[in-house]
Amino acid sequence: MEDRRHQKRKNVSYSLDVYDDESGKLLGKLVDFSRCGLRLLTEDPLETGAMFLLRIDLPKSGANPQAVRIKARSVWLEQDFSSNAFNSGFSIEEMSKKTFEAVDKLVHHSKI
Repeated sequence: MEDRRHQKRKNVSYSLDVYDDESGKLLGKLVDFSRCGLRLLTEDPLETGAMFLLRIDLPKSGANPQAVRIKARSVWLEQDFSSNAFNSGFSIEEMSKKTFEAVDKLVHHSKI
């Protein structure tokens, strides 16, 4: 598959579950992340072209857990034959600067 990304994605160094915020369903694990897109490893195939409001529950910081939301469109899907799972690529349509900074800091700089 041709890589047409405008920004290089970095692999996630911290395991984060990603949910469909509207249904509450667990979609998968965050694999890589950038300002423009992200990739999930999912058990079930996700519809290409569909819009999702994704929720990522970040670990507790202080007294309250923090959840961030990202509006993203599913743009590609590939089966991961090594694990019988699926890789789903998303284009980020809407994400606040605060959300980007929180997720970016956790997935790229945490040693946990």
